Amino acid sequence: MAVNQVGGAAGSAFGKGCVYVMTYTVRDRRKTINYYKIGCTSREPNVRLQEIQDSEINNITLVGSVTAKKMNGAETAAQNAVKVEGLVKDPARGGATDWFKGSLTPQKVLDVVRTAVDSHNDT
Repeated sequence: MAVNQVGGAAGSAFGKGCVYVMTYTVRDRRKTINYYKIGCTSREPNVRLQEIQDSEINNITLVGSVTAKKMNGAETAAQNAVKVEGLVKDPARGGATDWFKGSLTPQKVLDVVRTAVDSHNDT
């Protein structure tokens, strides 16, 4: 797992863009752990996915994205919401702040992110 990932692509933190959810899964004999990247970008999420894949050894996939009026606040709202649902920051990621791990399904994480971003958009 790479910790020197290509830097974020948020553009203007207070501009319009999207909050995305990306994932990969690690399975061993005892358990399955899902890892999630919850970030924001002013570009097409697939462009950001390619940047991330280029710096990772894991097979990262895009779960989905949600349009945000102000990316920075929406990203923070989404990250806080997934923590309430049981995801935890991944300490193996060094200084990266947008990687989480836990047992939630990708669809559940996207649903939580969508609700948080939609709520943030309404403010």
